[in-house]
Amino acid sequence: MTTLVPAHLPLRIEPTAEESDKHKAMKERIARAAHEHGFAAEVEARAVDGRIRTDVLVTGPGGRVGWEAQYSPIAAATVRRRSTRAVAHGITPLWVTSDSRSALIERTPWVQVDDRPWEVIASRQSMLIRAGARYLQHWKCDGHNPRSCPDTGASFCGRFHAHWDLPALCIPQKPTPGVDDLVITSATGDWVPMRIPNPEDPQITSRMWVPAPDRALWREITAEPEPDITEPEPPKEGELTFTHQPLDTRCRYGEDTHTFNDTRTRRATAAPAARHTWDAVPQ
Repeated sequence: MTTLVPAHLPLRIEPTAEESDKHKAMKERIARAAHEHGFAAEVEARAVDGRIRTDVLVTGPGGRVGWEAQYSPIAAATVRRRSTRAVAHGITPLWVTSDSRSALIERTPWVQVDDRPWEVIASRQSMLIRAGARYLQHWKCDGHNPRSCPDTGASFCGRFHAHWDLPALCIPQKPTPGVDDLVITSATGDWVPMRIPNPEDPQITSRMWVPAPDRALWREITAEPEPDITEPEPPKEGELTFTHQPLDTRCRYGEDTHTFNDTRTRRATAAPAARHTWDAVPQ
């Protein structure tokens, strides 16, 4: 049951001037990185049929990548619709945001960067990708490995494990890619998008950009191809009901009440990426 409760929420619909400046600066940075490495980049690219418009369309040997710089609030349904249309036009969507609670996270190929002023975004200062890019880690769980067992939490189990991790958490540590790096590697096909449903809860899906060899190795290990990058989430069951109650005029801000927010983004962001465990070395 979903309960609707009045609440004081700092929501805004229209983007601010600051967000607009950041949006333009990010588009400029993406196009500049592409041009400097010999790739075609079209800002505000429109499809022939006029159904889609892409912030920056980068074309390289790996295909066409449609960058979307999202600095203002957006609905999850809008993200899915625009991503689905992009794929239908032969474009791989790549959304970039600085908001860790944005509705686009885990609903489309995405990355997150630090929230910086537009002057920094437009400059040549490094902008690292803080989330949305991962490396594959695989190892035998024994006493010779520095990792703790992901199943037992402490002792080793003697089996083999593989999962996706952030660059700084890899052993040994991997380099963290920057926005400029991903502009190039996504266009060449060296970094590719993945979508991995959580085997324990199909409502939670991990989406990420990964090195192409890591994706090939994951497919070899699991022997299961991941779903399409824009496949819609399964619908939630249940119905909307209303219960008549006397109006309570007291402000409940800060109290523990039965008010629930959309937890899918938070759960997907906090939960570790998909893990796979097996008993023997794959052939």
